[in-house]
Amino acid sequence: MTGLLVTTIAFAVIGLALCRVVGSTSPFLLGLGSLGMTLYVALLLHVPMISTLIVLAIAGIVLLLVKRPPSPRPTIDAAALLMCLPLALLLFVTAVVPLHDFDGRAFWLLKAKAIATEHLVDGPFFHQQTTYDARNRYPLLVPLDAAAVMVASRDLDDQHVRWLYPMTLLGLAIHARKWIGAWPAALLPWIPQFAVTQDGGVTSAYNDVIVAAFAGCAFLELVDRRSPLRFGLWLAFLTLTKSEGLPYAIVLVAAGVFIFGKRIAASLLPFTTAVLTLLIWRSRVPSGDEENFIARLPLVSEKLDRLMPAALGVMRHATRFDTWGLFWIATIGAAIVLLIRRRGRDLILPAYILSTMLGIYLVAYAVSYWAVRDLVDQSADRLLMQLVVPALYVIGRTQASMSATAASA
Repeated sequence: MTGLLVTTIAFAVIGLALCRVVGSTSPFLLGLGSLGMTLYVALLLHVPMISTLIVLAIAGIVLLLVKRPPSPRPTIDAAALLMCLPLALLLFVTAVVPLHDFDGRAFWLLKAKAIATEHLVDGPFFHQQTTYDARNRYPLLVPLDAAAVMVASRDLDDQHVRWLYPMTLLGLAIHARKWIGAWPAALLPWIPQFAVTQDGGVTSAYNDVIVAAFAGCAFLELVDRRSPLRFGLWLAFLTLTKSEGLPYAIVLVAAGVFIFGKRIAASLLPFTTAVLTLLIWRSRVPSGDEENFIARLPLVSEKLDRLMPAALGVMRHATRFDTWGLFWIATIGAAIVLLIRRRGRDLILPAYILSTMLGIYLVAYAVSYWAVRDLVDQSADRLLMQLVVPALYVIGRTQASMSATAASA
């Protein structure tokens, strides 16, 4: 249980302290992102890892001691109880069932163990001197968080870092209640792809749940329209979490320009810092066998015949009941209801995010050297996870619209 205590206390302290500065209802997610990003920058500058962790801990405690108005307590209602039921089960599973997903152990946690051992992000491991890392340039925010837990626990056992994933899902579900509604948010932990499936779910060590959380929080900042600084922080964390995080962040920035106007400048410092950190780090370490989709983009005109099979494959996965239930079908139905009710304005932002990101994924499938069906089967469900919050927003707006109609009747 050492990992659970370290995860809960460390990320909560740092996140609550940062909430005092920027304001938020997601302290765990803020702590997860800010700790990982700070370590990324510090280790890139060869600042000792232990020193960075000590400074972060002291800064967090000092900020927590500063007197601030009390934050509103979370509401405990039937929806909250529905939301917590699968999360409690997931925490139990996390405690007793060992990891057995390949990618999580072979790529992400292997990086975390190397960082916890070497205290470097450009040391022997990342120069392929101790072992061959096939995904050597995958971003390191989550492995850095996992390494911090391992260092604090003084143990490299995978079990100590497993709590990051269910705690992320819990933090996202609580945070999303304010914007998408209590009942739609309560559905999130019940989606089979999150709660049951090993390929990317919270019982694995994939990072797609964390991408979904950071991207979802950035999307909700666009809905909220009040804090471009918080928006920039979520973008920064998203960029440093997975390779698809940067294109996702760029899509969100484009929307942010229209929503925030000149205030978008406040978002650029954390986002630009993250982009530069990622690019500088990648310039210092050799590549593994990661596919360079940017270099293959000019081939798209020759690969158009692969778009339709890719689209049909994604649709096939989205409608599988054992991984998604009726979630994506319900999203489409909710969008139709909003259009019938002449609430099309509520669809503009989520439709832009969903359609643009799906388009990017389909183009990536088209230009890849993998067979389309194999690549879709291997990744489609995990990529769809990253789009869940905008889809839930559509469901939430439909539920709010129908409730308002019923109340006025």
